[in-house]
Amino acid sequence: MLDDSKGLDIEGSEPDAKGDTSTSRRSVNRRTVLASIGGAVTAGLAGCGGSQNDSGSGGSGGGSDQSGGSSGGGSQNLGERVPPLVIEYWTNWSQAKAEEDFLPVVAQNFEELGLTTEIKPVNGGTQLSQTFADQRTNHITKGYHESAPDRADPFEFTRIFAADYAGGNGRPNYPNWANCAYTEPALAQANAASLEERQKLINEAHKVMGEEAPVIPLIRFSYYYAARSDFIDIAGVGQSGMGPMNPHFYIQSEAKTGDSIVAGYSGFSIAESLNFLTMSSHADMYPYGHMLHSPLLEYDENRELQNMLASDYTEENEAKRFTFTLRDATFHNGDPITPEDVKFTFEQLNNNIGAYPKMDQMPLDSIETPDEKTVVFNFTDSYPLFITKVIPLWGILHKQTWVDAGAPEDPAGATITDLIGSGPFAVDDYEIGQFMKMVPHDGHPVHEPNSPVIIQSFDDSNSARQAFEAGEVGVISNIVPTILEQIKGKLGDDMEIGRLKGFLPHVLYPQSSFAPGQFKEFRKALGAAIDRQKISQIGYLGKEEPVLRGSPLLGNHPGSPPEGVVPKFTDDPTGDIEGAKALLEENGWGWDDNGNLHYPADADTSPLWPKGEEPDTGEFPCLSG
Repeated sequence: MLDDSKGLDIEGSEPDAKGDTSTSRRSVNRRTVLASIGGAVTAGLAGCGGSQNDSGSGGSGGGSDQSGGSSGGGSQNLGERVPPLVIEYWTNWSQAKAEEDFLPVVAQNFEELGLTTEIKPVNGGTQLSQTFADQRTNHITKGYHESAPDRADPFEFTRIFAADYAGGNGRPNYPNWANCAYTEPALAQANAASLEERQKLINEAHKVMGEEAPVIPLIRFSYYYAARSDFIDIAGVGQSGMGPMNPHFYIQSEAKTGDSIVAGYSGFSIAESLNFLTMSSHADMYPYGHMLHSPLLEYDENRELQNMLASDYTEENEAKRFTFTLRDATFHNGDPITPEDVKFTFEQLNNNIGAYPKMDQMPLDSIETPDEKTVVFNFTDSYPLFITKVIPLWGILHKQTWVDAGAPEDPAGATITDLIGSGPFAVDDYEIGQFMKMVPHDGHPVHEPNSPVIIQSFDDSNSARQAFEAGEVGVISNIVPTILEQIKGKLGDDMEIGRLKGFLPHVLYPQSSFAPGQFKEFRKALGAAIDRQKISQIGYLGKEEPVLRGSPLLGNHPGSPPEGVVPKFTDDPTGDIEGAKALLEENGWGWDDNGNLHYPADADTSPLWPKGEEPDTGEFPCLSG
């Protein structure tokens, strides 16, 4: 019943670790977490983040139970018991219902390995902030990633796993994993001289990732959406769906009843400050960056790059110099959009990457503004992804608004309540945590929206569903197919349903700076044990394919390594418990008489670096450059 939108459907030996000591060093969380698969959790995470020795000498978790739990007897020469695993998932974002349904499958699989597990719901923004600060509040982060247009370039999901993003620096290395054999090609790909050379480096990096297993994909993450065709004249869907990452749907569609298109998003962030540059979620950031602002170039609904605020551009000197000519356009207050605003936007972003999670450091040399319509970017190295990745993501800021808010001095703390943007819509009204109304802006040089848009924020997908059925909202997106099928049964032909096939996964990120996730064999065993087929069936009616290899770039991603380059966790989509156990046993792990998993007897259980700090250049020499 659910139809696919076309989407982007482009479908060895151990490396020298070069500073990754995860195969020889061991660290353990020693404070016991009293949790079980089938029973009530009697204590929260009392090891990953509690009172611990931050020098690194006391283990990664600290706590009072030095043994990690009773051995339960047995005569094997075993180390400490592996502590119960805390898995955190993002409770306020769209996939929480599906995760609540299928994460018990993961817990059951891990129980079969001799582990106990606490599944812990956490606010997504809070969870990511703690992870990116390496606060060790969990052992595994459960995540998923939207297939946004700019993510069709493989840069983001190659760059973020490099060693310089690991640790407590605010950067989005989700597993806090550091490995120099990965980092070197992952960094080099951004400045490769040719597409062929770049793909070779991407393949090399993701091969190492698959061998080291810091990323454990589960199933494809696709985007499901629905619209009330009795309320909306639907247009602009193309290959991008009806979600928050397709502004063209809202620009081209038109309200049939009432004067506005009303969209219901679960978990959408409408904060007191409209400082959207600090947001960590693509889905949150896109309406601010592409409806309230416009970039120089932008992907259309068919994911083709189009001129937007720039009428044209040139690329010179082996992608080290880019010149843009601006169209005649105004901000929402009537001020002209000038080269100085463009210069401010990219200097503000590049100078404050620690405050802006979606921004990456550019090899920027200078920005010139030779006249009132021209902007020239000069780079120290070839930077071809400036056009495909960077420019299309960032809308042009109104310089005076951000200067007045103190953004240059305090980028993370700047408070903006009157947002003057460059996009096809302007803010008309909003209520913190509730709704935002946007009205068409007649000074935009390209777009002429047909209707105002109201984005209504809901705490969960069930609330969004109820509003959709009641006719209070005309669009819902990122809703799991089980719910959409139920709605279809009630509304019939008055709604359109679609699926945007994703090229990124649902994923587990074992925290790799401390035990047990710092051990490669443990990560690989977890990845082999999972029944991905059952996860798909429970969460998505079996519609989402299991992902068996250890890379976030799925087979239909335009930058995906060819089949066979990235190792698989298993060939069995239902999981291979016996194979996972054998892998652990081969590496010295074992079980007591009660079936509880223990570390090897000779395990070095100190963390790879202290909590909240960053990897040391002595152990990770690729960081010294």
